[in-house]
Amino acid sequence: ITPVRYCAEVMATALIFFRNMKEGELKNSVTKIIKKIWQAGETKLSSLAGFLVGLCVLDSSDRDLAESFMACLPLYDRYIEEMDEENRSKLEEMLDDFFSHLLVKG
Repeated sequence: ITPVRYCAEVMATALIFFRNMKEGELKNSVTKIIKKIWQAGETKLSSLAGFLVGLCVLDSSDRDLAESFMACLPLYDRYIEEMDEENRSKLEEMLDDFFSHLLVKG
């Protein structure tokens, strides 16, 4: 598995966790924050991961999925840190696709 694919799969897991959250005020707020982070620029890949860790801790609705996501973060962080511009762009394109399907509200 390539670093780009690994990172995309880690973020897909986290975004599925987000998608499975109960509808309500918290989810609406989280949606707005995720959208703002995603528009932030070059630190968005790390910032989003950090925010989603906090979300996993806050919402215990799917503990197994949250723990799976958090266990993958050290390698995700290393890959993001070492990733060149071309691969970072590929990853962002993949995640844009995830967002278009998962963040349809808000």
